[in-house]
Amino acid sequence: MKKDIILALCSGALIGSLAALLLTSLPNLITKRSETTETNNNTPTQLNNSTNSVKPSELIINFPIDNSVADNKKIEISGETQINNTVVIESEMENNVFIASSDGKFKIPVSLSEGVNQFYITAYNSQGDAASKNMSIFYTGEKL
Repeated sequence: MKKDIILALCSGALIGSLAALLLTSLPNLITKRSETTETNNNTPTQLNNSTNSVKPSELIINFPIDNSVADNKKIEISGETQINNTVVIESEMENNVFIASSDGKFKIPVSLSEGVNQFYITAYNSQGDAASKNMSIFYTGEKL
């Protein structure tokens, strides 16, 4: 009887492990297979525009500088990413979604509250790949 229990436990663990492995690797296998099919179509695709020096998975914040102090209640967060990426800026006050321009640049107005304002900036390309940055801006109503 002990052999039956041990055999059942080992079989269950093996089948469970195989199922977990299949479920975690299946999306990657499907993606790789579709990429292989697309490259075999003899249709050239341009992945990076030579006028845009930013890599597809890169996100550059040009303004403001992280941990800076602002004396205006509204500022613009500007930067660069891949052409036509979706840029999402999340904060405690608001969430903004914009599309980067044809040169990959973006400029998004945001509101600040008194004190420290945390921003989570993410750029998504058409394949769903993301690049993220976090930044803090301190707002004071007093003129600097």
